[in-house]
Amino acid sequence: MEISRTSPTLLGSRVFESAANEPVWRKVFTLNEVPWLAGHEVNGDIIFPAAGYIAMVGEAIQQLSETEDGSSDGTFSMRNVRIASALVLKMDKITEIITSFKRIMVDSSETTPWFQFTISSFDGTRWARNCFGEARASQDSSFAFPRHMVAQTGSFPRKVDEKTWYTGLRHVGFNYTGDFEGMQNISAATTMNEAKATVEIVHTHGKPKCSRYVLHPAVIDQFLQLIAVASSRGLCRDLKSISVPTFIEELLLHPCPADHTLEIMANVTKKSERGSIAGNVVVKSAGYLGEPVTTRIGLKGSK
Repeated sequence: MEISRTSPTLLGSRVFESAANEPVWRKVFTLNEVPWLAGHEVNGDIIFPAAGYIAMVGEAIQQLSETEDGSSDGTFSMRNVRIASALVLKMDKITEIITSFKRIMVDSSETTPWFQFTISSFDGTRWARNCFGEARASQDSSFAFPRHMVAQTGSFPRKVDEKTWYTGLRHVGFNYTGDFEGMQNISAATTMNEAKATVEIVHTHGKPKCSRYVLHPAVIDQFLQLIAVASSRGLCRDLKSISVPTFIEELLLHPCPADHTLEIMANVTKKSERGSIAGNVVVKSAGYLGEPVTTRIGLKGSK
């Protein structure tokens, strides 16, 4: 089986023996080779982020689109995405990840733009299915943006100090460091479960942080982090626990501009006594009126 351990992205290299209509990618790595992932620590363990799966799917869709029609602007949609099990990473321990795609058919002769995908990992003992769902290139026409979130301008009344917020997260087991600790200008509503923040798309080593991805996984993760701010209305004292993403109903990602600021807004539409939540995240380029919304995520999370 011809594979490479030098691929710079989480998706890895295409397995050439896989069928054209059911492509497979393989990534074999240690945490030492992808050190920025160590910044995603939950309850003392380094956990592969849900945002990593999203970025991998985006790269796979981009490769498939380029193969089919020779071009791709990088935009992709996902739906019915389940994060089924956590992938724990350890220093010096080899992790193997397999990503497989299969075109969804209307019948035996007619295809749809959608693919089924599955991302699985091997820890040296057993295989686990970590993430699965559906994805396609471009924006799906059925996806709708929450209009009030797109139209929202300005910050919310409650200003949230970034350092204080990330310290509060550590007290409930979420130790974000490095590239994962990047939300700025955080604010929250005082009467509703809504929040806003900005994220910088910066250059690293002469290349934009998102250059190998539609959006870098650490940037996408910060979109998801804002849900916790919205849920607690920016009050660290209300951070008793945090839900992690377990289901993404819909997701749309456009490519990010380099050296640019993204504005994030999150709302929580449902909270249960057991700690599960549902909400939305909308992201757009800061200061660019009329620019398309960069990201829309509708998700559910549980403890």
